[in-house]
Amino acid sequence: MAEAEEEEHPEVVEWLRCTYDCITPLHHVHLVPPPRARALLREGADILAKRRANGPTPLSIARDLIVRGAAPPGSTPRLIVQHNCKSLHRRWRVVARMVGRLVVMRKRSAERLYAPGGAGAEASRAEFERLSLD
Repeated sequence: MAEAEEEEHPEVVEWLRCTYDCITPLHHVHLVPPPRARALLREGADILAKRRANGPTPLSIARDLIVRGAAPPGSTPRLIVQHNCKSLHRRWRVVARMVGRLVVMRKRSAERLYAPGGAGAEASRAEFERLSLD
């Protein structure tokens, strides 16, 4: 950047300042063609990458372009947002399956615990008898 300033290239200096936080190709959402973006996303490009804690991510830049109306259907910003939605759906499906399994396991364990002859049934019976005598 110092060389650009010394040689008086203000457009280069401005571009370097604006793109300082851009650490992945997807940060340049407006420059990456959709086929290349698809390939990057398939290869696992991080749409949440950022240089600083409050820096922009490819996803935040894409959302901003969509809100401003600068992203037609099929464009790279739209692909990035769609990719985010698909990955969230995948995560939620995994979580939902895990929660479903845990609910079933809890129900089965409660049934076994309080079944006649089970430890829970015996403890409950003993407590009930003790309370009824008081």
